[in-house]
Amino acid sequence: MFQLSVQDIHPGEQAGNKEEAIRQIAAALAQAGNVAGGYVDGMLAREQQTSTFLGNGIAIPHGTTDTRDQVLKTGVQVFQFPQGVTWGEGQVAYVAIGIAASSDEHLGLLRQLTHVLSDDSVAEQLKSATTAEELRALLMGEKQSEQLKLDNETMTLDVIASSLVTLQALNAARLKEAGAVD
Repeated sequence: MFQLSVQDIHPGEQAGNKEEAIRQIAAALAQAGNVAGGYVDGMLAREQQTSTFLGNGIAIPHGTTDTRDQVLKTGVQVFQFPQGVTWGEGQVAYVAIGIAASSDEHLGLLRQLTHVLSDDSVAEQLKSATTAEELRALLMGEKQSEQLKLDNETMTLDVIASSLVTLQALNAARLKEAGAVD
């Protein structure tokens, strides 16, 4: 399973356009020791070939096969752009995950991202997250712990029930409506 470190996550970044965003990400990959300086050219060339926008506000800029020799070690840098960056016509990226891989080592990360791509609410949470820890948990598919308020809104206390099963069913339905359980 691919592991993502909070040191590789940059919340609250800004970029005026896609190229500027890619250059920021490439610089972070180089600073982390993942790539040599020429890798940015491959990342920009990849965008010319085909967009790396995946959907739900996520892009995965990466190099071409011609620039694999610029990869020193596999790694990623995650940039969150709360204001969004136009990635293509009708496409706005709020999170861009720069990938440096000399082979298929990054495919585990892409598999883990499928939950994000299929869940509109997670995409919205990625956009509004404020910390690297929060972004990491969302990207890795970890459940966000929220304080669950148990009160008359979420629990039924004033019902006459002939069995404990009936009472459990009523309260389970209320918890589901509140989004506390799946």
